[in-house]
Amino acid sequence: MNTAMHIVLRLAAIFTIAFVVSSIAMKLDEEKEAERRSADAEFIRGLREICEQQNGKACEELAFAYDIGRKSLERDDTRALEYALKACDFGNAQGCVHGGNILSDDNPALQDFVKALGIYERGCKLGNPVACGSLGTLYEDGLGTPRDFAVAGSYYEMACGAGEVKGCYYLGLLYHKNLLRDDAGRARKLFRQSCMSGIRQACSVYEQSGNDAGNPDAGSGMSGSR
Repeated sequence: MNTAMHIVLRLAAIFTIAFVVSSIAMKLDEEKEAERRSADAEFIRGLREICEQQNGKACEELAFAYDIGRKSLERDDTRALEYALKACDFGNAQGCVHGGNILSDDNPALQDFVKALGIYERGCKLGNPVACGSLGTLYEDGLGTPRDFAVAGSYYEMACGAGEVKGCYYLGLLYHKNLLRDDAGRARKLFRQSCMSGIRQACSVYEQSGNDAGNPDAGSGMSGSR
């Protein structure tokens, strides 16, 4: 056998082995993927059964799975909302927040600020400070309810007092913009608190409010952007 033929045969053998190895690896990957999907399906079935036993945490887990397409599920905002509302009905405050967020989002098929208001109220009563802060935003912006800065401030106060630092920041903005009683000192304390807790916007507003302390019109230029 000449050298050229020998080289051709060796290359053919190498390519054949590589193809076989690649095929085996692909088959193993497919089997692993099938096993994963089967395990995911079993997990989701179990969650549904537990959710139907009025377990709010399981319902919220399902809502989260549908919201982000977890555990081999396709993303489905409608199903996510369905399970978030079930979670809220079963006393899971995070489910109330989740449901309210979906109802307040930009999806025109699901957006319903009036319903979101009621869902956030449930979550706030269940002690979730994020739900309280979200209620403040709806009242401040007049979404699903007439605009009411005093009520917005009371919900921000509740959120802030329970550790939701965004509530502190938004409450500070209401004071700073004179939408509540004029209390620049209170606003600065809230901005400082928010800044120290990691709200970067609060840091710049805190510095600006100090620089403008002698300017009675300083608050009127605030955009209130979030």
